[in-house]
Amino acid sequence: MMNWYSSREWRARRLALLILIITVLSLFLPASVRAAGNIPDVVVALSETSMTPQTEYTINVTVTDTDGYSDIASVVLKLYYDSDTTTDQTEFDTKTTADAQTLAYITWTSGGGFVLTEETGSSWEIGNCETPVGGDLANPFIFKITPGKVSSTADNSIDCWQIAALVTDNSSNTGWDADDERAAMNWYGEVIANTATVDFGAVVPGTEFAANTVGNISMTFIANGPYDVKVKVAANAFTGGTGTVTVDVTDFNAEASNEVAFKADDDNTLDGAVGVTEAGATINSSGTQTGESGVTVTDNSLWLKIGSNFDAYGQKTGNIYFMIAADS
Repeated sequence: MMNWYSSREWRARRLALLILIITVLSLFLPASVRAAGNIPDVVVALSETSMTPQTEYTINVTVTDTDGYSDIASVVLKLYYDSDTTTDQTEFDTKTTADAQTLAYITWTSGGGFVLTEETGSSWEIGNCETPVGGDLANPFIFKITPGKVSSTADNSIDCWQIAALVTDNSSNTGWDADDERAAMNWYGEVIANTATVDFGAVVPGTEFAANTVGNISMTFIANGPYDVKVKVAANAFTGGTGTVTVDVTDFNAEASNEVAFKADDDNTLDGAVGVTEAGATINSSGTQTGESGVTVTDNSLWLKIGSNFDAYGQKTGNIYFMIAADS
């Protein structure tokens, strides 16, 4: 039996079918399209223009989401060294492996709190971070972070530290922003005296540097950029026994009464050693950025010259300083 419809009936049924198809298709639109008006907006702000390792800083991440705080699934804040001053989300996304010199990040997840991701054993630290007060997105997420000792130096003119955040909501919509001002990272250095005390023993007036040597002095140097190593001593550094000893910090001849002088170097040979001054004499001008454990030099040496016109007898004690400074 054949069924047929008038042209008017067929058009009516076709229209009904089209309406049905459109309705069904709309049910299968991707969530990202259905929620297109609900993409989080993000603003990242560090109030400082430069950072110094081992100093805590506060970074505000302000989020706008029409569904409110309860819709925010995660916030990831990254601090990363960049060889230029431009960044985008693609660059941000590639920064995944924490490195003491170049990258650390804090992740907040709903119900999971704040977690710092850093290189194992690094000196990066997380402070008392906070979610928006009262669960109101009119207030920012507050991140507190302390850069590690060897976070790379940058002057924010050619290279810099980028500060950026990615926010994800419960529908997997994301928003991203980087602080437009970026930040410089100031130079940081540290010296650990593994050999804290040295002893020249009994010295004879009128003897030269070569006769009075203390070698194999061990020092560990930590720096986040190029550095110099210097040694300094005060003219009145030594006391004890009888009489007053003066350190010749000018021409190192020790010719005046009761005068001594010192030379120093980062090896165990007198050749190339420099006279120790009050400002600091450079014994190494080629130090480079270190890791968190630093660089240990075990053969630093000191030499002592004692003048012949000397009657300030007895044991003398005082301080000679090994210093680290930004490479000049």
